[in-house]
Amino acid sequence: MSQANTPQSPYKVLVAVAFDGTAQTALEEGLRLAESIEHSELHVVHSVDVTGAANSDAVREADAGLQNAPKYLHEYVDKLWETHTPRQVIAHFRPGPAAATALQVAVDVDADVLVVGTHRRGGIEKMLLGSVAEQILHKAHCPVLVAVPKSYEGDRATERPAAACPACLKKRAETKGQTYWCEDHRRKYSSPHVYVPRDQGRTSVLVTP
Repeated sequence: MSQANTPQSPYKVLVAVAFDGTAQTALEEGLRLAESIEHSELHVVHSVDVTGAANSDAVREADAGLQNAPKYLHEYVDKLWETHTPRQVIAHFRPGPAAATALQVAVDVDADVLVVGTHRRGGIEKMLLGSVAEQILHKAHCPVLVAVPKSYEGDRATERPAAACPACLKKRAETKGQTYWCEDHRRKYSSPHVYVPRDQGRTSVLVTP
């Protein structure tokens, strides 16, 4: 049974790593999370599935994958340390299906959060191969962070609806909907509301830019 965290116990971040193009993003997000929380531990799990090894060649290939995994992971970690403060990484290399192994290691290390990358596969490929991220989401007993590369290319930010003034309506007509607010309302609605702690976290004050 998982024990409740105390100020002395570390917050444990477990990253499930596959050497298939998703590892860098998953490790990046796991490291950022660990860096942001005091007294945290960063764990990494990599598995090699031997369940389909039907002959000695397949077994040797799987064994070689486990033998080489520390070297491959070291390369990823070194790359991360180029842009982040170096910190200890505790790696777990095990045979078995990726999702089941990650979930078991989460239990073994008492992980507080499990980070996993994904290819966002779909259709027939997902039906045949399954999604490791989806399996983990369905069966995990701790919070799960699915890490995908950050990119908003081609997307537009949502403009908040409000009662339009005549100047807003005119601006929308002139720009064919590309500009939603007049200058006065643009300043009002595009600015965030900021909540600032005022009394040791018990109350807050709203600061309107």
